[in-house]
Amino acid sequence: MSSLMISNRLNGERIYQIQTEQSIIILNESNIVFCSESEMGIMFHMISGDDIHVEVDFQSLILQRERHDLIMVHSSYLVNRKYIYCFYKGPEGHLEMTDKSKIPVEEEYKGIVINYLYSGG
Repeated sequence: MSSLMISNRLNGERIYQIQTEQSIIILNESNIVFCSESEMGIMFHMISGDDIHVEVDFQSLILQRERHDLIMVHSSYLVNRKYIYCFYKGPEGHLEMTDKSKIPVEEEYKGIVINYLYSGG
């Protein structure tokens, strides 16, 4: 299993540093569209279109993150609020991201999404 550390750079940008046996991966939070829990860890979906899979427990990401750009919208998804394009309300509510990804929004998180959208982002 890899390890995850979230920190701030001098310019204030948040970075995600993932250390594996073979390498250290550094992801800028501003480049993450969303991340999701997978069977083997976390899948980071990047603005470049790349998907980066790391063997890190999703709960460690949830516990380390501060409420910055990544917001919880589902028990298995965090989205970067900068990349929210549209929120479809209703019983099967979901977000459409600027890259056309569709992310489910669980009922308990709909209020967070609505508050964010009404506050002007």
